[in-house]
Amino acid sequence: MGPYLRQVAGLLCVGSIAGIVMNTAVVLPAVLLGRAIDTALAVDRGQATGADLTRAALLVVAGTLLTELPRVGKRWWLGVARARIRATVRADALRGVLGWPAERLHRTAIGDVLARIIGDVEVLGTGIGEIITETWDTLLFSASLVVAMCLYDVRLAALALLPVPLALGLAKVSGRWVTRRTLRARQANAALTGYISEHLSGLRIIRAFGRSDAATAGLARLAGAQADAELAATRLGAWLQPVYATLTASGVIAVVWLGGQRVAAGAMSVGALVAFLQL
Repeated sequence: MGPYLRQVAGLLCVGSIAGIVMNTAVVLPAVLLGRAIDTALAVDRGQATGADLTRAALLVVAGTLLTELPRVGKRWWLGVARARIRATVRADALRGVLGWPAERLHRTAIGDVLARIIGDVEVLGTGIGEIITETWDTLLFSASLVVAMCLYDVRLAALALLPVPLALGLAKVSGRWVTRRTLRARQANAALTGYISEHLSGLRIIRAFGRSDAATAGLARLAGAQADAELAATRLGAWLQPVYATLTASGVIAVVWLGGQRVAAGAMSVGALVAFLQL
């Protein structure tokens, strides 16, 4: 992959810089919102002025812009880089197939070739996107949030992060499940594509020998196998999402319970609790 990455090195560098800025400043909207809420409460108690509240509101807007503008740049530059890598890999794959000896072309099913040039390259592009895009949105983003949460309250941060090891373990295990089901879907797609190509090229012979019904039945069987493989992968994703959501909600419930006690005892401000929940 080295040559492909070097072709888009500039886009990757600029997009990565935007990702660093975005994921470093990602805590600002929540923190500034919490301070704005505390300022509003102070105005209600007569401890602050309207100018202080206006300044706090403007800071919330500025913090949001500092996060969202780099996000747009990151997605654009890294998205273009990923698209160019995918297009170049697909072009090289097609160029390589066209350079095969005629004997190898004759032995290889057209469905396998199409599945590799189209399907496998698409999977490769998705993997590259996960690496070059989600690196900043996962690693640096998580580090920024953890640091900000610990600065507010270490005990609350520990409670909020308690489900994280479970989620990471589930992600590790489910990754193998997703890989197996994706591979089966690609294999089923290759078999179906090859079957259609071969039978379309021999359509006259099939009709001449009265094999239309058998060919249709074979097509239905392969189409059903592909549908089952695709649905299996979709069902897995649909099952994992609520599990992750449940783990996340369990941490939020713990934060609300302990944080509410801290606010009631005066050890934590309302704005700080809101900011913590936003994180």
